[in-house]
Amino acid sequence: MFSRNYNLEELFEAFYDILPILSERERHILFARYSEKHHRTLRDLAEEYAISHERIRQIEQNALKKLRQALNNKFSEK
Repeated sequence: MFSRNYNLEELFEAFYDILPILSERERHILFARYSEKHHRTLRDLAEEYAISHERIRQIEQNALKKLRQALNNKFSEK
C-alpha cells in the first residue's frame, strides 16, 4: 500500500488533513460506527437519519473508499 514505513504521527497527521473531504454526515457515521465509546449499529444510525440501514452502509463504504483513495494519493506523493 505505502512505498515506505510511516510512523504513527505521520499517519494521524495525514488522516486529519484529509478528513475535510468527507461530508459532515459521512464523518458522523464513521465516528459513530468506529468509535470505541459510541459504537453504534447501522439500524441505530438509520433511525437517526430516517433512512434505511442499507443506505447507512452505503454511505459508510463510500466514505471509507474516499479516505483510502485520499491516503493513497497523499502517501504516493511523498
